[in-house]
Order: sequence, then structure tokens, then C-alpha cells
Amino acid sequence: MAELLLDSDIRIWVFLPIVVITFLVGIIRHYVTILLSTEKKVELQQISDRYLSAYRHSLKPLTNRKETIATSGHVKACS
Repeated sequence: MAELLLDSDIRIWVFLPIVVITFLVGIIRHYVTILLSTEKKVELQQISDRYLSAYRHSLKPLTNRKETIATSGHVKACS
């Protein structure tokens, strides 16, 4: 079987460009993925509105019932 003789400069002209191109394609893929998957930034006002709405929603059941308040040994019904 015949031996295959390779030039000693093959790593410079073949291997090095393959490594560089692969590295650059990986970096480009990373940044393209970041650009395509950017989420809409939420403003502070929107966040506070959401929490306020949730807080109001949690208090709503309390407004529909009569609560009792104990004052000086007597129990009063508040409406």
C-alpha cells in the first residue's frame, strides 16, 4: 500500500483556517441567537401595576362579608 505524503505546511493552510472559521461561526451564532430571542423589557410602572392589581384582587373577597369588631367587651357587626 502506498503511503500518503502530506506537506508540512498543511496545518497552516488547512487546519488553522478550519479552526478559525469554526470559532467565528460559533461567535456569530451566539450573538444572532441573543438578538433573535430578546425579550420585551418591562418597565417599573408595569411591574408595580401588576402587583397592585394582584393585591386588589386578593382583597376583593374581604369586602363582600361582614366583619366583627370587638370593642370593650361588646361585639359589633360592621357592614
